[in-house]
Amino acid sequence: MNNVKMYIDSEVVSKNINLFKLGKKALIVTGKTSAVKSGALGDVTNALKENNIEYIIFNEIEQNPTLKSCIKAGNIGKTCDFVIGIGGGSPLDAAKAIAVTMANPNIDEERFYKKEWINEPKEIILVGTTAGTGSEVTKVSVLTDSKHKKHSIHDERMYAKYAFGDPRYTMSLNKDFTVSTGIDAVCHATESYFSNKANDESRKHSINCIKTMYNDLLSLKEDKELSLKARTNLYNGSIEGGYAIDITGTTFGHNVGYYLTEEYHLSHGMACALFLEDVIDYQIANNPLYALSFFKNLNMTIAEFKELLGIIPRPDIKMTGKQIEEILPRWENNGSVKNTYGTMTTGDIREILIKNFN
Repeated sequence: MNNVKMYIDSEVVSKNINLFKLGKKALIVTGKTSAVKSGALGDVTNALKENNIEYIIFNEIEQNPTLKSCIKAGNIGKTCDFVIGIGGGSPLDAAKAIAVTMANPNIDEERFYKKEWINEPKEIILVGTTAGTGSEVTKVSVLTDSKHKKHSIHDERMYAKYAFGDPRYTMSLNKDFTVSTGIDAVCHATESYFSNKANDESRKHSINCIKTMYNDLLSLKEDKELSLKARTNLYNGSIEGGYAIDITGTTFGHNVGYYLTEEYHLSHGMACALFLEDVIDYQIANNPLYALSFFKNLNMTIAEFKELLGIIPRPDIKMTGKQIEEILPRWENNGSVKNTYGTMTTGDIREILIKNFN
């Protein structure tokens, strides 16, 4: 059950200093620069100082966090009482995994992925600085293993106790990053709607996400600065998308996107977004009445929704027929493929990959 206490406000950290009293020492988990540029790191360290809480900063989280880094951070932070993740999806996802490795400092990769966690994860606070993943409110951590393959780990023990979002933190993001994270949220919402696990609550969050973000995302076709109001819309929408996938998980678009990230080093958001049209087209072709309900609830035409695709740059990726056949087995009996509304098969994925990259 999702019990994350989510706070979204201007100066949200300074207004909630007392909520940071989760122990005597904290491990702060960030990437190299975003936490500093956004101002979030300064706000968090000030909150900890006000509460006389010691802290260690671990700022080595990659764009696609590795379990190796999470284990390293867990060993560094094993004397800490709780973990604070600051950043976009990568540091937030990593913070959840690090909460596990802090409590289980000798854990190896096999036992981590099998969830053989002897001790309960440390408590987690998450501070979001991008409008995309919705990781603030999910029990999901996406990590890369020692073989450079991405995995989604789902476990209710990885929910944050508190999550904070201040749309001002997103003002430092450039256009490309804003597009990548924003379209990732739309992918979350769309895939969630077309999940076999979708219900009335998840569909409500999906529709709210897209409606809230649509106009401001579309405006990114033009090179102009987004206002704080627009940034607030994008952030609020991304959290709606997070609530949606926390209920349903994602579908084939995300999992096939992982391959593009692994092999072609595309950002997570862009890799998933390349299949957004395919997510829609598959449903229109195979489940037209259900697809119609999506557009009806959005109060949009198919063409209007697909206008969002215009903000996505298309990378020059080519795959041979042989390459496609060699990678198809990774999606046999894959949970995300099975989660796609309807009865998707690897044959469908073959057609999608050929259409896009062959």
